[in-house]
Amino acid sequence: MDEKKLKALEELENQQKGIDGEETVNSEEIKKENKKIVSEDNTPSTIDGYKEVLRKDLPQEGKLYPESWRIFYRCPESKEVANFSTIDENDNIAIMMAIEDLIRKCFVIVDSNNGNRVSSGELIDGQRMFFLLLLREYYLPGKFISYNTMCVSCKEPVEVHLTAKSLRYKDITDKFLESYDGRNADVNISTKEGMVNIKFVVPTLNTASRVFRYMINTYKKAQGNDGVKKDKEVFDKQFLLIVNFLYETGHETIEQLKHKFNNIKKDGKLLEAYVILANNFKMDNYETIYFTHDCGSEEEAQIKFPGGWKGMFIDESSVEELFG
Repeated sequence: MDEKKLKALEELENQQKGIDGEETVNSEEIKKENKKIVSEDNTPSTIDGYKEVLRKDLPQEGKLYPESWRIFYRCPESKEVANFSTIDENDNIAIMMAIEDLIRKCFVIVDSNNGNRVSSGELIDGQRMFFLLLLREYYLPGKFISYNTMCVSCKEPVEVHLTAKSLRYKDITDKFLESYDGRNADVNISTKEGMVNIKFVVPTLNTASRVFRYMINTYKKAQGNDGVKKDKEVFDKQFLLIVNFLYETGHETIEQLKHKFNNIKKDGKLLEAYVILANNFKMDNYETIYFTHDCGSEEEAQIKFPGGWKGMFIDESSVEELFG
């Protein structure tokens, strides 16, 4: 790994430490920190520049969140979106870091049962694109991410707009919701050897970032400063596949998850159940959006970012007017 990418890894690691704490922090200390977060002041208002995301407008109509939670967001500041203009389009680490950092800063969750705030890191990890597009639409009102595609039915070119509302997600079934309380799932998975019960927390920004930091640290240990492999520890592909579903409280350390995984591996039926869960419980948005063409046909278009990540918060029309 070159020096530039290693530096990016270190920056991400330091950023996540500030959010989640060192990996060695025990669960009681994490709970104390979370208690401090939710004891902050109450509901933000439109006077403060905050908008509320109505439950019906959330992905899957907000079914993955407790009914008492209300989600608010403010317009990003120019200095907060500046990171995007310096992103290397091929640096997935920097892109993830910039997106997550902005969402954490601009979103607020309030539990209406008690008026307390909940960490914005409790937003669903698979919905980060939705939240990012909401922020872009607040920052650049009326300036859509637009690109051309083709109507399959009439073979005519058409311009489509990528917005938070246009994103599509897999439906959440009633059967799953019956075993879900807005945070924790308690499901039965059918395997070749019979039914297996699994309890897990739907992956959030907090839990996913903890896993990602583990991957960064493991890679750094495996590579010396000179880029030469020095550590024998490698990624266990099965562990990485199911790790996000090993959380039962959301506060476990990676070491605790590793211990749990080692026990799961001893039970072939249980391991199969976790693999089935990880392969089928999808929360990310689909890679296509729907649009209705003037000819009346319902069409699909691939999601694209013509301006790249660097242009995410830049008004392309004003740039064209100025520079051509």
